Amino acid sequence: MNCYSELTYSLYADRELPPEEALRVEAHLATCAACRALVEGLRSENLFLAEVMQTLDDEPAAAATPAWSASSLIRVFALLIAGSAALEAAAQWIATSIPGPLGWLNPFGPAMFWTLGFAIGNFLIQEGAAMFVSTLVALGLLVFALLIVGARASFAYRRSVTIGLLGVLALVLSVSSASAVERRSGEVVTVPHDQTVNGSLWAGGDTVNIDGMVIGNAFVMAREVTVKGTVKGDLFTLTQDVDIDGTVEGNVYTLSQSATIRGHVAQSVYGLSSRVRLESSGRVDGEVVVGAGSTDVRGNIGKDLSAYGNHVALWNPARVGGNVEAHVPKVTDLFVEPGVVIGGQTKTQLPPPRPSRYGRPRFYVWQCVRLAAALLTGLVLYWLFPFLFAARLDNTNSALRALGIGFLVLVATPVAALIAAITLIGLPLAVLTMAAWLASLYLAKIVLAASVGQAIRRSPNGQTLSFVLDLLLGLAIVFVAINLPYLGGWLSFLVLLLGLGVEFIQLRSHWQRPSMAA
Repeated sequence: MNCYSELTYSLYADRELPPEEALRVEAHLATCAACRALVEGLRSENLFLAEVMQTLDDEPAAAATPAWSASSLIRVFALLIAGSAALEAAAQWIATSIPGPLGWLNPFGPAMFWTLGFAIGNFLIQEGAAMFVSTLVALGLLVFALLIVGARASFAYRRSVTIGLLGVLALVLSVSSASAVERRSGEVVTVPHDQTVNGSLWAGGDTVNIDGMVIGNAFVMAREVTVKGTVKGDLFTLTQDVDIDGTVEGNVYTLSQSATIRGHVAQSVYGLSSRVRLESSGRVDGEVVVGAGSTDVRGNIGKDLSAYGNHVALWNPARVGGNVEAHVPKVTDLFVEPGVVIGGQTKTQLPPPRPSRYGRPRFYVWQCVRLAAALLTGLVLYWLFPFLFAARLDNTNSALRALGIGFLVLVATPVAALIAAITLIGLPLAVLTMAAWLASLYLAKIVLAASVGQAIRRSPNGQTLSFVLDLLLGLAIVFVAINLPYLGGWLSFLVLLLGLGVEFIQLRSHWQRPSMAA
């Protein structure tokens, strides 16, 4: 009698085969020693995974959990659709009910995203390096702990590799490269009014004050930046608040939450900010090009003003030597007070109307094309690597396990590739790792869709037609979920994590089977 496939033995070890087929497999195992060894290896692997994922209160790893029935999944998706519709209706009501001057109160409005984005950016500036290292250390300790719990000799060498990689990372982060730029850092960095920096300045800290003179360019990353002195070159800022009271003889490039100019900029200003203010005492000899939630001009601009944002206002005694071009949502979002002098033309550029993507046939056509491509890719993957589709997320424990592993794969893989790319020898390995990682990101939704379809239909395994129906059903559910308004992005991320976790679990199981059988 011919031996069964590894997929069949895997399902038999997981007790997921129909009773009749399980009896036939047991009859074959009674006469085939090699297949018995393979099944024993699969059962040992299941026992190992159960020990690793055992809860702290020592609950039995094999405790029964409720399965995902078709009716429960339908109820979940119905609630998601209803919640998405409610969020969309609330956003539309808020947008139409809140008066224009209070638009910043709208939690779904662009101003909120400006503020949130710059707040996150400022946090990363202050805490990014420490958070990066802490995350790597935590991941390394977690992997190390799992290896200890496993207590397998085949995994022993990985412990030293993990510690070695973390050591290399710490060494790289502790070495600073030499530079001709003068570097200053600390909680408060100050260039006193009687001091001159003979060259360019690179400053970082919570607060940076330039009261003296910088002969070259100034590069500043801080929460708050104040320039009361003179910068002979260009000023580059990545900050929460920047206040220019002195003189910048070059250009100003700023990425900030709030930018205020009370002094003199001899050339031009280019910036992205939540709010930009040119006070009556401020002067910019060149052009001003800003993207900001709110732009207020009371001072003098020698050339053109180009503002992109929600609100642009020019107040008396503002003067603009060239054109004023405002890219705003509505005509009323550009305000020019009587008495303001504009040397050129005043233009208001409104965004073209953007119909909802759900109202365009092209959206549904492309979704069908993507679904067909995913279905074809899944079939090819099933014929080449059927073991990837052996897992079923039919209980809470398996879903949570896949979710956690997927998060580790998503975060740790590019970090490991980056560390490997530091050395010339590890560069090819890093490139291959990133290529495999990118491919796994696309395949994640396909693998998860197959698991969802199999969990709903509970069809027999090993039949191509049955797999096609399972995959098609799962893909339809996944595509509907990830395209829901507002919730689609979160669900897409959840699908990605679950799919990556299933891929990793199945690949690891497949690689371990030959060694166990031997």
